[in-house]
Amino acid sequence: LIDANGSGAGSAGGVGVSTTAALGGDGGSGGEGGAIGSTGGTLALSDVTISDNSTGGGGGGGAHSTAPVIRNGAGGAGGQGGGIFSSGPLVVGHATIVRNGSGSAGSGALGALSGARGSRGTPGSGLSGAVRASGSSTITRSILAGNSCDTTSIPVVDDTLNIAFQAPGCIGASIDPRLGPLAGNGGPTFTMRPGAGSPAIDREPAGATCSATDQRGALRPGGAACDVGAFEIAPPGVSTGGVSALAGSSATVGGVVDTRGLETGYRVEFGTTTAYGRQVAASAAGAPAPTTVSVPLAGLTPVTTYHYRLVATGPDGTATGVDRTFTTTAGAVAGGPGAPRITRLMVSPRAFAAVPRGASLRPPAPGRIALGTRISFVLSEPAAVRIVIQRNVAGHRVRRGARVRCVALAPPRRVARAQRCVVHPTRGTLRVARARGATRVRLTGRFGARALAPGSYRVVVTATDATGARSRPVRAPFTVLRRAG
Repeated sequence: LIDANGSGAGSAGGVGVSTTAALGGDGGSGGEGGAIGSTGGTLALSDVTISDNSTGGGGGGGAHSTAPVIRNGAGGAGGQGGGIFSSGPLVVGHATIVRNGSGSAGSGALGALSGARGSRGTPGSGLSGAVRASGSSTITRSILAGNSCDTTSIPVVDDTLNIAFQAPGCIGASIDPRLGPLAGNGGPTFTMRPGAGSPAIDREPAGATCSATDQRGALRPGGAACDVGAFEIAPPGVSTGGVSALAGSSATVGGVVDTRGLETGYRVEFGTTTAYGRQVAASAAGAPAPTTVSVPLAGLTPVTTYHYRLVATGPDGTATGVDRTFTTTAGAVAGGPGAPRITRLMVSPRAFAAVPRGASLRPPAPGRIALGTRISFVLSEPAAVRIVIQRNVAGHRVRRGARVRCVALAPPRRVARAQRCVVHPTRGTLRVARARGATRVRLTGRFGARALAPGSYRVVVTATDATGARSRPVRAPFTVLRRAG
């Protein structure tokens, strides 16, 4: 990208002072090549955006100051080639050359005996704003818009694929390329993306040889054929792959992401229906070749069929892979061979009050109840530990069809002893990762803004290792007291 550069303006001509030959000096010419100036050999450019550059205006001519009048100075010429100036041959391909301008000429002196200089030309307002070159020049597969070309003295070879929109003197089709503004469209520099329906898209014949990548590094062609200009529309490609490492609560799925050379994000969408509902996201670097990816899925239900698909999103669009399915296994039996074991579960102190907001755990003392407690246990191996706090609530047995369930009893209702039971609604859950051996976990008796109500409770602890094997649940009772005061 070469954007918003300029060459210097020409200097003003001097004022003549001789009484016998009062000559006003000519103004200097504006600098040439607002974006690129080249002298000598062939200048070759490819896959580049050149925008909003300009050359300087010519300097104003000087006036004579005394008689006899010989002449006033002439205004200097404006700089040529606001986008590109080359004194030698020029070869341009897959370029986007937009809104460049060359300087206008300066004016001559203001008049006889005025002693004043003419005004300087305006930068960027003259002709040959896009390109000025000497010798044979070739401009192909390019977009020129909003600037002019000097083609009066140089032969320009065109492959009939150029677009020259509002570009006097430039060779190409006069059709709107629908360019967007300079923006970050992926890659290391800003670019101008052709909009939907732009005639620049797929303008080259299918199978034609074009440059390997665009200005951003996106691979060409991105569609059925190559685009003209510095930008290639290159949406990602994606293929949903198979499943591996299938277990009762986890699986690893994969596929192939074709980034087209651009930074691309991808995700796996999964769920028990084609509505999916869950996803795991990741990203892939802009590799020049398709990349094989794999994504682990966790928290699955054993013996359940899941739908999944791979989705990739890059700077130029989103691609969605086909839907595929897998069915999780029955999973490891809790507490079976190889599963972690939890021993020596203890809640100490067993009776305590919930810790007030902003306070800390406090051990019991004579005449003072404890605030909060600690749960301790021993793990047989490193594992993810789930600690569930359940309240003990009086219930009664209810038969529903062939099943008998325990349902919470609404006070003050009483039932016969034979019908009594206890339900254990969950009041909070803690999840921690712990190494092998003895460990302790603080329990404040609060979950967010909510404190556990006074009553009888139990803690249920399970552990799951890296393979997905789960321990048998271990339980211990405790009581939450009402805090005095």
